[in-house]
Amino acid sequence: MFILPKDNKPRVTADWVRGLVRQYESKDDVFHRAFLATVVFSGAEEVDVEFTEEAQAYLNQLGNRHVIFVATPSQPLLPGPYVLVERELRDVWKIMDDTNGTCVATLKPQSK
Repeated sequence: MFILPKDNKPRVTADWVRGLVRQYESKDDVFHRAFLATVVFSGAEEVDVEFTEEAQAYLNQLGNRHVIFVATPSQPLLPGPYVLVERELRDVWKIMDDTNGTCVATLKPQSK
C-alpha cells in the first residue's frame, strides 16, 4: 500500500515509487517484492491521480499485475504490505519459528 501525497492531483512517478520500495526494503522485515503483484494507492480515485507511464513500467519490472486506487478506505490503513482476501485488505505479519506451533495462525474464510 502506498499512501498518495495530499495534493490536488497527486503525481505518481517511477522515482517516487522507487523511493517507497527502498524504504519498505530497508525498514520492513516482512516486505518482499512479490507483494508488488498488486499495488494499492490510497488517498485518491484513479481519475484524480496522474499515474505516469514510467511508474507503471517500473512496477511492471517488479512483477506488478494490478494497480488499485482507493479514495478513502473504510478504516485508516498504514503504509505497508497487505494481502487481498475476498476484496478485503488484511495486514501481513511475519511468522516466527515456533517448535510448539503457538505462533502460527491462518486466514480462515468466513462462512456466508
